[in-house]
Amino acid sequence: MSTHQLNKNLLLQHQSEQSPQDEVLLDMHILRRRFLDERRRDTPGPLLDCVAHMLLYIDQPDTLLEVALSYLVRTLAVCRGDAGVSAPHLPSYTPSAVYLDPRSEAPTMLGVSVPNQHAITQLVWHTNGPVRFEQVEQNPLVGDLREAFMSLRSRSMVARRLEYHNTALGLICLDHTEEDHVWQPYELALIDDFCQEFLAPILVYSLQLSKRLHLVKSANTSTATELEVVRLAAKGLTYSEIAATLHKSVRTVDNQLRSAREKLGARNQIDLVRLSAPFL
Repeated sequence: MSTHQLNKNLLLQHQSEQSPQDEVLLDMHILRRRFLDERRRDTPGPLLDCVAHMLLYIDQPDTLLEVALSYLVRTLAVCRGDAGVSAPHLPSYTPSAVYLDPRSEAPTMLGVSVPNQHAITQLVWHTNGPVRFEQVEQNPLVGDLREAFMSLRSRSMVARRLEYHNTALGLICLDHTEEDHVWQPYELALIDDFCQEFLAPILVYSLQLSKRLHLVKSANTSTATELEVVRLAAKGLTYSEIAATLHKSVRTVDNQLRSAREKLGARNQIDLVRLSAPFL
């Protein structure tokens, strides 16, 4: 069964008259069959164990991401892995899941925000595959983020966008913090295969189950200017103050906030700020 057919089957089941609990049980049966039973003959045991573990946390996307990171960190012997749900045009990216190799002393990425519109981040968003950033201290691609990455002890990184059927879901990054490392083709292939074949399609269902998928899709359609207006509103600025800060008219600010509310399904301004929080 293809991954597309899998999600089509899940969608049809959610449209049935069964109770939500019964629907989840049936969906879990399909997920186990698709990602475990049908792959036992040609998939390494540690990978199957990771997938089974991810399915245990199917209703907790951030914990699911942490499980995925633990597999990649241990398999590739890297020092740190981080991942998070986001979209390409948001102003900043903040990982929501981190796994650290207990043998290293790598700083955590939790609470660390990266400028999402920076050239290095946009390169990852717009590349179909893993992007290597070796010798961070000297790599010209890192640019003015070099000092920030060096403070996090990043020596060699690889990052990849997480996507499913042209919907951006987030980013994942793996770091060597103890020494320089040249990423080998088999390592990049492992990361690519794991993200495309397992992590992204499982994460889609996890976000759907946790009621966050519509937020991700809405964030992908919300414009950067709308999200900037929401960010200022979240700080408590009035319409007039937002208009003055962004050199817009009050009517434009009102229209952009109304548009953002409609896309995210927010009932009011407070609800809009709450729903937008993961993307600001």
